[in-house]
Amino acid sequence: MWAIVPIKRFAEAKQRLAPLLSPAQRAGLARHMAEGVLTELGRLHWLDGVLVVSAEAGLSNLVRRLCFEPFDDAGAGLNAALDAAGARLAGRGIDETVIVHADLPLFHAGALEHAAALHRRGGARRMTIVTDLRGGGTNVRFCRPAAAVSAHYGEGSAARHRAAAQAAGLAVETVTLRELSFDCDTPDDLRMAYGNRLPGSAAFGAHRAPSAA
Repeated sequence: MWAIVPIKRFAEAKQRLAPLLSPAQRAGLARHMAEGVLTELGRLHWLDGVLVVSAEAGLSNLVRRLCFEPFDDAGAGLNAALDAAGARLAGRGIDETVIVHADLPLFHAGALEHAAALHRRGGARRMTIVTDLRGGGTNVRFCRPAAAVSAHYGEGSAARHRAAAQAAGLAVETVTLRELSFDCDTPDDLRMAYGNRLPGSAAFGAHRAPSAA
């Protein structure tokens, strides 16, 4: 199984947090979360590889150090970039992928391993969707065969992924796991994840986010 991790340019990320954070703080937050997710993925030795789909030059050193593979998104948009990344892996005969978003402040390797165990219980044609806490978004998506379903990210993506998978004859399971379902899109999300330790403060220098209560 390969992981595919789409990461927006840090300077363009987290626009919905503009009422609370400066542009530099938003970029710092995006970097903090992305580096945390990639570092945790590097602990999972059962992954055959990690494809990082991004045009963010600031990630190159970490991607190289972790021996991950970069894939330039070419400004094509999230869904087109993910489909292109999936096609690259499918062309190598890779038949199973997990797409992991990089704005998950509570993400850790053990949580993804638990989700992978749930996914492996299924048959040869299966999709497992880990939604956001609101149930509408797709934070993590396992798919076997890897190229069976196109990417349908955006508002209400979980329902669209489920419908597309069912139309392709895949069994679908939808789960919520706090460490994978908690993303950071709104000021309330930010406060829940970090409290007063906001990007740019001395306390925000730690590489990992605190665990939620």
